[in-house]
Amino acid sequence: MPNYREIDRDPRWLEWLTRPDPLSGYPRQRLLDDAIVQGNAARVIAFFRGFQREAAAGHHEQRPQRAAGGKPVYLHSQIKELAAQRRRGQIDDATWAAWEKELVTVAKEGRVFGAIGPALR
Repeated sequence: MPNYREIDRDPRWLEWLTRPDPLSGYPRQRLLDDAIVQGNAARVIAFFRGFQREAAAGHHEQRPQRAAGGKPVYLHSQIKELAAQRRRGQIDDATWAAWEKELVTVAKEGRVFGAIGPALR
């Protein structure tokens, strides 16, 4: 894939990878990681091409910015980044406590896009 680096930075690609594969039900990222670990270039390329086909056909989903009632919706990747920032000491205790409360609420209300389980997909 000559343009794989460009695709790998595309937010639509990152969201596409969080969604379940229609045949296996596993998150696409998990399947892609497995193909990479196995060194299976044909499978890795198939993921990129599959994304390109869906994007060209207009089948990529856009993450809703707000849920019903105007409440914010978060990407699973955003939550992972917040946790990484916390581990690096970039988020103080008080700020993190507020985020934890918010994240528990959004998870319960299904306002996490790309989550596995009863959340937005």
